[in-house]
This record gives sequence, structure tokens and C-alpha cells, in this order.
Amino acid sequence: MRSTLKLLTPQASGIVYASAGTGKTWLLISRLIRLLLDEVCPSSILAITFTNKAADEIRERVAERILEWNTQTPAQLEASLKEIGIDDVEKYSNRARHLYEQLLYSVEQVQITTFHAFCQKLIALCPLQSDAPVNFQIVENAVEWQEKAIDLLFETTTVEDKELAEALDVLYAETRSINNVRTAMRAFLARQNDWLNYVSDVSGGAAEATEYLSEQLAITEIVPINQIWQEIRDSVVDYATLLGEHRTKKNVEHAECLEKICTLDELSDDDYIKFNYCINTGAGEPRQRKLTKTLIAKLGEAGAERLINLCYKISDALGEMRESINRTANYRLNRAWYIVGSRLLAIYTTLKQRHSVLDFDDLEITASKLLTQAEYGSHWLQYRLASRIEHILIDEFQDTNPTQWQLLQPLMQEIASQKGGSVFIVGDRKQSIYGFRRADPELQVEAGRWLKEHLSGNEASTDISYRSADAVINFVNQVFGLHSMLSDFKQHKTMRDIKGGIHIFDLFEPVAVDKTDDSDEWRNPLRTPLLSSDPSHAEEATTVAQTIAQLYENKLTIEDSDGPRAIEYRDILIIARQKTHFDLFTRALRGLRIPVISSYEAGLFSRLEITDMLQLLASLHNPYNDLALAQVLRSPIYSLTDRHLLELGCHEGLHYFTKLKHLAAKDKLWADIYSSFKEWRALCGRLPIHDLLYTIFDKQNLIRRYRASVHPVESDQVQSHLETFLEYTLDYDSGRYPDVARFLDHVELAQESRGEELSTPQQQNCVQMMSIHGAKGLEAPVVFIIDCAFRLPNKETHDVLIDWPTDSQRPKHFLLMPPSDKRSRLLSELTATRRHRNRKEEINLLYVALTRAKQYLFISGSGKRESDPEHWYDLIKRSCAEQDTFGDDPLAAAKSTAQRTIASDSEASVDLELFNPEVSVHTLPQQVEPSRVGMDKKMSAPTSASKDAQLRGLIIHKALELSSQQSYRDLSAFKQALAAYSDADADMIGACAEEAWSLLQNPELKVLFAKTPYKKTYHEMPLLYEDDKGQVVYGKVDQVCVADDQIWIIDYKTNRPPASNTEQFYQKLAAHYLPQMQCYKEGVAKLFPNKPIKLSLLFTKSGFLYDYSPLDNSI
Repeated sequence: MRSTLKLLTPQASGIVYASAGTGKTWLLISRLIRLLLDEVCPSSILAITFTNKAADEIRERVAERILEWNTQTPAQLEASLKEIGIDDVEKYSNRARHLYEQLLYSVEQVQITTFHAFCQKLIALCPLQSDAPVNFQIVENAVEWQEKAIDLLFETTTVEDKELAEALDVLYAETRSINNVRTAMRAFLARQNDWLNYVSDVSGGAAEATEYLSEQLAITEIVPINQIWQEIRDSVVDYATLLGEHRTKKNVEHAECLEKICTLDELSDDDYIKFNYCINTGAGEPRQRKLTKTLIAKLGEAGAERLINLCYKISDALGEMRESINRTANYRLNRAWYIVGSRLLAIYTTLKQRHSVLDFDDLEITASKLLTQAEYGSHWLQYRLASRIEHILIDEFQDTNPTQWQLLQPLMQEIASQKGGSVFIVGDRKQSIYGFRRADPELQVEAGRWLKEHLSGNEASTDISYRSADAVINFVNQVFGLHSMLSDFKQHKTMRDIKGGIHIFDLFEPVAVDKTDDSDEWRNPLRTPLLSSDPSHAEEATTVAQTIAQLYENKLTIEDSDGPRAIEYRDILIIARQKTHFDLFTRALRGLRIPVISSYEAGLFSRLEITDMLQLLASLHNPYNDLALAQVLRSPIYSLTDRHLLELGCHEGLHYFTKLKHLAAKDKLWADIYSSFKEWRALCGRLPIHDLLYTIFDKQNLIRRYRASVHPVESDQVQSHLETFLEYTLDYDSGRYPDVARFLDHVELAQESRGEELSTPQQQNCVQMMSIHGAKGLEAPVVFIIDCAFRLPNKETHDVLIDWPTDSQRPKHFLLMPPSDKRSRLLSELTATRRHRNRKEEINLLYVALTRAKQYLFISGSGKRESDPEHWYDLIKRSCAEQDTFGDDPLAAAKSTAQRTIASDSEASVDLELFNPEVSVHTLPQQVEPSRVGMDKKMSAPTSASKDAQLRGLIIHKALELSSQQSYRDLSAFKQALAAYSDADADMIGACAEEAWSLLQNPELKVLFAKTPYKKTYHEMPLLYEDDKGQVVYGKVDQVCVADDQIWIIDYKTNRPPASNTEQFYQKLAAHYLPQMQCYKEGVAKLFPNKPIKLSLLFTKSGFLYDYSPLDNSI
């Protein structure tokens, strides 16, 4: 620790390697404050980090610390100053007392910024040299613009542009599909900064890169395959002859094939394939030709040895042929890619200039050129910055990319050339997880070398955690220390004396499924979702949800700064390497009434409250979108009922907005709705999206309305989603433009691409779920790392392969990767290096994930139980083979209790003021539900309609409806299908599935659920009609069977029969439900007049089918 405190000395330059939880940001803030205490001008201090959130945190923590000094006692202030390495307390005490006031009134402020904000400032300083558009805006998500550029390239390419047309043809021929061509184009734009550093002249970049490529692949030295063929043809003849003398079926086949090939002077591609098949295995290795007794007996010892030697000689020649073919193909592919990519980049640049926008890559490359290239006025800008910036502090340096390192070096060189300046860097190579954003952790080593050489900088490291419990740290040491997976890993220690523990769930293994399916029916993709044949992920999600419920109900103790307290939902963080199964976990948590917020865009946009907001924007943009307007009116924004929508829909031939205008003249409710809607439409084209929504939120009190519309445990979750969406609209185009249509297109694109990580409000009491990348920098008392048995798909093909040495000013290689069997030796070697680098980053990800936990850590995974070095779960289990207990088991700490039950709706506190609008009933016909006909309002059904009974009825009805849409191979598949439609707990779903399954297997009920004699069967058929009294009757009939001579109406009843007197029970229920059945009969009779109608009740528990007598059927 003393070594790190020495680096806080204002005059010292250095770099700190700080492990997770050891206080990297604390060190940087302390160094910044030390500079201020030494009366360094605030504006001469430049602190750079990577996110706005991190920059805001630094500002807040600096202000909090120096403000705290104003109220401390002399002893407390002395301790605070010694904590940051100040020994001469008397000298600095007075300065510390007045530092907050001085900064508050100072015109000069510390520059705490992000890399991109700093680049933007440099461009603003040099508007003419940068060639940036006037008043440019920053595009945070460049995907839309890149897709437009790709479309423009295809639209504008003509036959006359021969070079581009031919390059596109080659690219298509080599990648085999138009989708792969687009993938290659996207890859080029994603690495445009590397390309612009790779070539010296953008306009002639393709030709320049092709020259580099020719040298790298040694194209001029390639030996034609037919030349190699001529050199080995005699050997092949001898080999074929010898092979034919050892007459096995395979040998004869190969010998005959080789004899035909030997008659050829030149080999075609097909000939080469046949030739290779005869000599090599599918893995490219020579076929095994061993000196067996049989072989020696057939050919003699000399002949057998010659056969084997010829096999290996010819195999080596084939390898040279393959290398010649692959090098030529790699050259052809990359040359075409350079031509297409450079043209695409020109179109993309023109498109951005036309709309006065820049993306983050533009900011970095432009700022780098301004600081490094003389033609951009670099010397003048360096001089100007040197007079302003004397001290540079950089946080999270492991996330720096080569372009950012290039633009930092001129600033550091200016500081090194003067006296009194310093550079302070903190980072941790073990936490470098942004390789897809071009981050290179080895740059931190290069930066340390540079500081030592130019500024006499020192290095220090700290591995003492101020975050995690001893159990978590011991577990981290066990996992990473045992196999030395991290080259710079040192044993960690902790300063936190708190309880903690690790729980590793048993692996959720896939269930063996009988793939034979006797069903001759096809799945209807519009109605029946494609279900995974592996339910292990759903089982994992259910177990995690139940564990969280158990921890919460049993009040697991959390150590807080204010002392121990019971766990809250906000204390729990769920993280995963990928977001593939987030929906499963979200559904499982919500099924147990556990509030959860997910941080990725696509997940946010699928929430009902957010779809309401999107439909509101859609209806304001186009008021004649009836479906969007109907959802808005029915949502808590207006809280209208079905009766109101029926009134709105009773005017045929008019759009809802037109009807709304007509109704506004007759009724105050509709007038208020129309007035507010008209007001918002007027603002729609004038205010930015965020300001428009903020106005609506304020006037309609939407947060309060939505909180009141859901169960209390979900209210925080709903509020969090709405607030996150508001922040998202503010981030979109910096919240400046009122283009609703473009925003809706942007949202649609985000949904298709599964979206990026979003920041979520921390104050809401919800479980947070996010990717490990999104959780970087966060911490939580309880962390669940899920899906640890994943395997990442291989995405190497048609991706960019870049080799940029840390001590070089430009990349060494810039290549598009073909399929693995078409890579030359150079590309194969570069691929192996890249895989090694990616493997290290995957281990870094695991390190980041484990170190998010303060006290308790849970690890789960779904997959096959097998040894795999890239399998996180297997890696963890192998590391903990000798020690499997770390601290207290969190499940034991939270004593086991009965399984959690869902809170009843009666617990919800509903603001009735928001949900009882004044209703004008003079135009509304009375609506009647068949299930309520003939019943006294104070009466209830003979059996108790409990919440569980209602839920059970809904699930069983859904199960029987699903059975009518698709056949299921067994009960397990049926349960899995049903689980996709319900948030109920697994036991409830399982019991309901079994009850419905017994009906489907009942031979006496085959007439209902198997191949029936009826022409048509309707399930859950909606029924809406007006009866003789002018009442609107609306309901759903469970099953209607239509034959030529009869209609049969069946209604499912899930009532539980008693152990005795069942016949009397059924008679009583049948009498009770008769009015309901008669309503169904009256409505169906209007659809199928002049046909006799039969009425029946199916009791699902017993499978008893009760048929009403014709006398009962009479209406």
C-alpha cells in the first residue's frame, strides 16, 4: 500500500496495477486532490475516463471528500490527510479546510472528461484543420448510418464502375451469400479507425493495402499447383502402382483414381479434391500406412517402406498445393474487400457529412490526426495544449485502444519536455474485457515502459480488496491461482471483515429426449412457438428464482455501512456472459412476484408499459393508427375500459381518432381525452422526443398511474422501466430532434439486433439483470452468475483480423478471415494468436464476474457434464476439487422455509382516483358476461373461487387450447410448452399440465380431443352479440364442434369434486351454470341458425362429461 501512496505525490509520474475492488478510482481521486492541495491550477489537470457515468462519479466523490473536510475535527482531518499520503499535516490542514470554497468560486475548473468528450473538444479547437462538419452532432449508435451506407453502395453500383462491380462479384463468390457480403462490409466499417491508420492515403488506400497484402502473402513467390504436380507426378505413378499390388477394396479404389489423375497434365479443382482424398484424411493428415506383416508380405520390405515414404512425400506436396491455392484465394478475397470497403467508407463519410454528424470513431481518428500529423497543425495544437495541461490522470487504462494511445502520446511528450508536469495511470489488465471495442490490455505495459523511460515513472500494484468478503476473495484465489490462468494474477487479500459465502448449484444437465414423434401434424409457427428440446435452462431459471425468493423471505443478513440489515431486492445482481436466456430468467422471477429490471434495449422494449409509450408516439405521429390508439386508451395513460372501447368502435367506417372527435362534443370524458391528445399532437413536431414524453408524464402523472396499475412488488420495477426509457430518449440524438418516425425506426432496429446495454436507475428496489460487460464497475452484496456452462459460437469467418503491435504506429495486418479450411499459413498463425488473446479475455470476464460480489456468490450453469478448458463451470469445479467450501453457505444462512406463495391481489394499494373516470353511460349498451347471467351480484359460485382456483382454471384452459394447436410427444414436452405461456410456479404448471394431459389420454374423450367426426372445431371462440333486451353479451366459449347436422358446445369446469356424493355435486353445478350455457347457445344459434345445439360440461379433474337434456337446453 505504501508504494501506491508514494505515487500520490503530485510530482511523481507512474502507473498502478489495481485489482478489482482495491480502489482504483479512490487512488485517482486522491491523486487529483493532492494536486489541488499543492495549489496546482485546476484547469491544468486533465482526468480522463471512459464513460460519462464514471466521470460524474469522480466529480461527485471529489466534491464529497473535500466538503467533508470542512466539518471534520482536527483529529479526523489529520487522519484523512495521512490516508492520502500527507505527512506534513500542519502545512496542509488550512488548505484542506478551504479547498471546497476555493473550487466553488474558482473560474478555472478541473477537466474531468471522457476520451470522446476530450476528442470533441480538440475538434472544436481546430474546426478548419479537422474538416469536421459545422455544428456536428454525435451519433452514439452508428449501426443505422452504416446500414444506410451499405444500401447506398448497392444502389449506386453500376456496370460502368468496373472495378467495384468486379470486386463485389469476387466478394460474393468467396463468401457464398449476400448476407455474408454485408457482414464483411459491416466488419470493415466497425474497424474503420484501424483501416485509416493502416493506409497512409485514404483515396488510394485499396491499392496501398493490396501492395502490403501481396508482400505479406508473398504472392510473387507462389508456386503454381500444376508446377508442383509435374514435379511429383512420377512419384504418384509409383505410389499408385504399389498401392494396386496390395489389393484391398479401398486401396484398389484409390489406385484406380490416382491412375486416371496421372494421365492429366494439369489439375482442375475437382481433380485436386479427388487427388487429396486418395492421399490424405479429412483432417488433412496423410493416411496411416504402417509396416504391417500383410503389407510386407505383399510388397516386400523395401516396397512397403517405399509406399509409406511416397505417401508422406505426396502429402507434403499436397500441403504445398493447398497453401498455394489458399494464398491465392486469400489475396483475391482481401483485395476485393479492400476495394469494396474503401468505397463503402467514402459513401459512409459523405453520408455523415451531408447530415453533419460524426460517430465515435470519427472523433478518435480526427483528434489523433490533429495531434500527430503536421499537415493538420499538430505542432500548434500541441503547443496550445501544453500551455494548458500539466497533469494527466487516466482511469481504467486497460480499456484503451491503439488510436487513443496514439493521441495521448503527444500530450505526454509535451509534459515530459517541461518541468513540473506528471502523468498518473491506473488500470488492471485482468479486467480488460472490451476487445470487441479494440481495447488492448498490453498497451498498459507499453504505457508503463514509456513513463519509466520519459518521466522516470514508477510502477505499483495493489491486490487488497475493500469490496469483497474473505470467502469471496479466497474463492477468487482458488479459481485463478491454481491454474495460473491470469499471467499477472497475485494472491488477493481483503480488508472487509464481513460474512460471506459461495454456493455452486449442481449442473443442470439436458434431458435425453426421444426424437421419434408419431405425430403427422406440423407446428403452426404463427400460433405455436418453437420450443427448445432442452428444458435445462428453464430449470436453472426456476431454481435461481426460487433461491432469490428464499433469501428474501428468510431475511438474509446484509452488511451495510450503517450495520447489518435484511436483504432487499436491490441487493441482488444477476449477470451472464451472454443475454440469450434472459427472457427465461425474467419470466421465472416475475412468476414469483420478484421485481426485476433488465438492462438491454430489446428486453426493455418488450415490457408492456414501454410498448404503451411506443404506441403513444406512433399514434401521435399517425393518429389514424387505430390499433396503436386503442392500446393507448386502454393503458393506464387513460385507463379506459372495454365498454369505452366498444362505444368508440360502434361507428363503422370511421377511424378511432375521427370517432373520438365526434364523441368529444357529447361527453366530458371524451372531450378531455381529445383535448389532451390534440395538445400533444401539436407538440409532436416541435419538441424533442424526451421533452414531449416528459410533458406527457408530468401532465398525466404517468409514474403514479402505472405504479397504481400493478401489484405493489412490481411498482418499483415498472417505474424503473419508465425512467430508463425516458433516459434512453434523452440519449437518442442527444435529445435534440423531434423526429418521431425516425425514433420509432431506431427502436425497431434495436429490437432486431437485441440491443445494447442500458443504464438503469439504482434507487428502485428491484433485482438487476445484465451482462458482465454491463456490470463492469458495479458491485452487489449478492451476485448470481448464471449460464456458466455456455459455449460461445465461432464467429471468426468473415470477421476482421488485425495485428497491431503496441510499439507500432500502424497495424501490421488488416485482413478479412475466410473459412478455416481456406486460410493460408499466415492467416492460420494469426488466427491462433487471436484465439489465445480471446481466451485470455474470456478468463478476464470470469474474473470480473466473480469480483462483483461483496458477500455472497451463486454460480449456476446448464449443459453437458464434460471436461472442457473453455467451460467456466467445469473450470470452477476443477479449481475447487480440493476445497469446496468457502465461508458460509448462503442457503444455510437463510433458513429453509416453505416454498414462496404469490401475494394476493388484495394486498395491492390501488389509487381508485386514477382508475374511476367519470363515465357517460347514456350511449353505452349494458354489457353482460355469460358467466354472470342469472347470478345475484352478492352471490358466488357454489365452490370457492380462490385466487389459486382462478389461476388453475386459466392454466388448464390454456393447456387444452394448446393441445388443439399441436400434438406433443409426451407430458414433459407438454409441460414445457405450457410454461412458455404462464408465469405461475413450476408446481402449479406441472399439476395443471398433468390434469389436462389425463383428459387428452382418456379414450372416452377422444371424440373431443382426437380426430373427431366434426367438420370444424373452435377453441376459445369469442362470442359477441346483442340479446333481445338490448344488452351486449360478450364471452369466450371453450369448445364449439360443428357438424352437418348438429352443433355441440362444451364448457370446461375445473371445480374440485368432493370425495362422496359426486353425482349430486355435478347436478348442482350443472344447474348453476345453465344460464351461462344458454347464453352461449343463443349466441351460437345466431351464427348457425336452424341447427340443433347440444350443451355439455367437462369437469377436468375427474374427466366427467355432463350432457344437458334437451329440456334443459330450451331457451
